[in-house]
Amino acid sequence: HLRQRSGDHARPRAVSMDRQWRRDNTVTPLQGGYNGFKIAVAIIVFHFGVKMLEQFADLLLPFIMALLLVTVLEPVKQATLDVLECSFILIFSKACRCCLRISRKSATYGSPDKRPKVEFAELGSVFKKLLMFVSIALTIAFAGRLFWMVGQIIWLSGEAVMHDFRFYEGGVSKRTNQVQNLLERFHLQKSVPTD
Repeated sequence: HLRQRSGDHARPRAVSMDRQWRRDNTVTPLQGGYNGFKIAVAIIVFHFGVKMLEQFADLLLPFIMALLLVTVLEPVKQATLDVLECSFILIFSKACRCCLRISRKSATYGSPDKRPKVEFAELGSVFKKLLMFVSIALTIAFAGRLFWMVGQIIWLSGEAVMHDFRFYEGGVSKRTNQVQNLLERFHLQKSVPTD
């Protein structure tokens, strides 16, 4: 019965037990050690990358900021373009069809011989280029306004810190005196240097 389950009819039971013992006692690498090695390599690569970025910061920082800016602003431009295009198609289909290009296509429903013809309207290529220019201009205006607001927040925060700097200095001197008094109370003023 056991030999039939294992599928090993010709070999005796002792050999199969010996093979099973060898299979169970083989040395396999620990999974935790392998994961630790991968993490260590990742940390070393990350550290090397940060050190390289420090050396090339003057060159790479504007490039990275421009890349992030384009990555963020491209969906805004595309959404603006889609809204403008759909709005103008709706307006021109109701008012005048001078700038529309109409194409007839068969619908995808119904039997093949009785499918109705459906009109699809799209803007002409010149008008599409004009809308692309308008959407880029609106996106740049939006980004400029956003950067202006963020810049004002940073500038006004800096002015407030400069205006209140004497209070910060007073707080630092107060905390320094408190720490020095605490160290003197525990007789640690010689072992802990304070400037």
